[in-house]
Amino acid sequence: SYHTAMDNLTSASDNLLQIYGRELNNKLDNADILLSGLIYENSDYDMLQSSKESERYYAAIKLKKIIDESISYQKYEDAVVIAESKFGTVLDEKSTSINLNQKNALRKFTLEYAQNEKVQSEWKVGQIGQSFYVYRMFVWQGRAVGIFSLVDNFMKLSADSDFNGVSIFLTDEKKRVWGTYGADMRQQQKGEFLTDTVSGRVLRQKFSLAEGNMALYSYVNMSNIFSQIKLNMILM
Repeated sequence: SYHTAMDNLTSASDNLLQIYGRELNNKLDNADILLSGLIYENSDYDMLQSSKESERYYAAIKLKKIIDESISYQKYEDAVVIAESKFGTVLDEKSTSINLNQKNALRKFTLEYAQNEKVQSEWKVGQIGQSFYVYRMFVWQGRAVGIFSLVDNFMKLSADSDFNGVSIFLTDEKKRVWGTYGADMRQQQKGEFLTDTVSGRVLRQKFSLAEGNMALYSYVNMSNIFSQIKLNMILM
């Protein structure tokens, strides 16, 4: 029946979203560990703002080595950037997914954060330059450290899953769409607010990420329901 097909499809899509959401949360947790390791108990940040040029030089070399190693060990982070506002020093390391224009946009973005002391450290998703990222910044005493993942890379799964007929949207806390996964949904542009009805698809479930700063919304193609009903009628 229609209700049975709806229940089966709802349960399957909910399970899929839960599994997918947990994997993305794991990526954020791993990135938090990396970010913590870059920040705490490191006197090189003090030296990076030293009045002595030689001390700033050696501190920059040591910090650059740290972020180089951090990127090489990570699968999902596309860039790590360190900036300080006193002398305008910016250090970065990036994956092969980041081009020169993207790198420069991230460097500028991080330096601007270093100049703003009133910044809460939390996960965000949005546009930087011409590209879209999931990112987190940590700012203190005129310094900033940022970790960035391109949205498309962040939303990739480590293993293939069956998303046939299911569309998943990544949104910010204001419900603006910044990424999609699964079925093709060209109607929803990045940066636009998520609409509850998209070409006949039905909203199934919301999965919160990063303490509610981001969310996943799943939509299911209604044609799947009707196809299952037709199949059940044939089998009967």
